[in-house]
Amino acid sequence: MRFFPESARLSAGRVRRLVRGLMSPLMLALILVLGLSFHPEEALASSGGDKGGGGGGNMDKMVPIAPMPITIIHQARIKGILMVEFYLEAPDMAEAGRINQLMPRLMDAYRTGLTEFAVNEVRLDRPVDLDRLELYLNRETHTVTGSKRARVIYKQIMVQRK
Repeated sequence: MRFFPESARLSAGRVRRLVRGLMSPLMLALILVLGLSFHPEEALASSGGDKGGGGGGNMDKMVPIAPMPITIIHQARIKGILMVEFYLEAPDMAEAGRINQLMPRLMDAYRTGLTEFAVNEVRLDRPVDLDRLELYLNRETHTVTGSKRARVIYKQIMVQRK
């Protein structure tokens, strides 16, 4: 008894192509789910990050930066995507408020700096140099805010090949 016509059957080659085509989106989804399940502010709160004994402590000083996908271009060709998500840790509540006010300018500066980083520093055959990435992000933060008081804390950095 046949349930499917011959044309609907999947050959081994079709199955391999289907699985290969799904692996990249599945891996991306898995990385995003795992990345979103870790929240540094919860870790700080549970580890007693607030030594003063009240009022939220370090959680209030952590300013989240939205995930930024940046195109990786090498030799005038798109090679992949660099996804960066991080926090800025401000030394006090006043600086955190100031960072929030400057957020549109910061996001623009981060996109420019990360694009420059992706073009000049990212290669798909080696890991991302986190120290260099931090230099780029700190440079943009210090330029926009006018002070060197905020600190970059990574949440997620991912490179996906095209």
